[in-house]
Amino acid sequence: MRRQLHTRWGFVVHKRSYCEGSVDRMENVRRAFVDATELRNAQIGCHVNLPSQAAKHLLKVLRLKEGTSVELFDGLGRSVFGELHKTENIKHSFVSVTHTTNQKNTLPPLIIGQSWIKPSKAEEVVQKGTELGASHFFFFKTKRTSTKSPMKLDRLEKIAADASRQSGRVYVPQISPTCSNSIQEALEKYQKDFEGIRVISSLLGSSTLSNVLHSNSKTLMEKGMMVLVGPEGGFEEAEEEEIEKVLAFTRVRMGEFVMRTETAPLAALSVAQSALGRM
Repeated sequence: MRRQLHTRWGFVVHKRSYCEGSVDRMENVRRAFVDATELRNAQIGCHVNLPSQAAKHLLKVLRLKEGTSVELFDGLGRSVFGELHKTENIKHSFVSVTHTTNQKNTLPPLIIGQSWIKPSKAEEVVQKGTELGASHFFFFKTKRTSTKSPMKLDRLEKIAADASRQSGRVYVPQISPTCSNSIQEALEKYQKDFEGIRVISSLLGSSTLSNVLHSNSKTLMEKGMMVLVGPEGGFEEAEEEEIEKVLAFTRVRMGEFVMRTETAPLAALSVAQSALGRM
């Protein structure tokens, strides 16, 4: 992620192992997301300068004391641990590195393709979806897409980074930089080489997502899942037929009841995590 987080930097997590998706944690460590360039040359014994927004929040808002243990992570699997050091000018505050890790991502790709919705709802999908293990979000327009509000990439990236920090993830989900004009355009741009399970949320599905994932558990574990979610009111039937026949997606029901467009992707991620044995 090519970004810096400006909100809610500090959070207490517990002891962590060396792979994404693990339940182990480092105890009582405040976390902060920083750009990958900040950690590129970090090694034990060196100093890592804190970006101004991180320093302000950790020192002014959270009022962390000198020597407090902190973790800096870059969203790409690299983390450094060390002690926080204050200076009179907080812009020059730094972390003295005592430990570094490069953690493997053991989660398979869990990709959300979401018809563009109101920004507040898109933000909710990204925030909660990150907490549920999504690896990638992309947005597209459909015939029933009614929202005129533009997609604000920086805002969504900050939310993804913040949710990763808070939930203990070391890999921050990717967010495709633009809202595509069609599903076909989005898939061609971002996901044409995806080989995992492809499903579309539909009331006309002959099976539930849970059944599909459990019947294809090996593919799910090795190659992941991509789910497409339509706008409020759902995809038009002709769109669903094209997605199913031309783009090789399977129509599935998320459950017994009709879900809101911002609820369906979260339900899909929860079902996938359950099928993977992580919930």
